[in-house]
Amino acid sequence: MITLQEPIKKIYSTKSLPEPVVKAFTVPHVQSKICGNCGYDYNDFVKTGFLGCSDCYLYFKKELEPYINELK
Repeated sequence: MITLQEPIKKIYSTKSLPEPVVKAFTVPHVQSKICGNCGYDYNDFVKTGFLGCSDCYLYFKKELEPYINELK
């Protein structure tokens, strides 16, 4: 029987792309939802992977569902 020592993670890398392409890549700022409690912008979550407060889960529920379903 094979046992895993570390959890399996999806890894996305830009190492295979030429450096000028990586430097030129930017994500455009698009008007997005903002948490009514802490003022955190959903675009910030996309960039950082962090939410501002526990109410963000309620405000961004529809947007977060695909990420949460990947964990199941």
